Amino acid sequence: MLYLVILPFFKYAYHFYFSVISTFIRKISKESYIEIYYKK
Repeated sequence: MLYLVILPFFKYAYHFYFSVISTFIRKISKESYIEIYYKK
């Protein structure tokens, strides 16, 4: 029974975590791209 309560919360937490990580990666890749662009 506890599993049924935790599962939706885990799904929501996973989606939230994934969106934060993807945004963070996009920001990092954008900044590193700008650094590489200016170094050339």
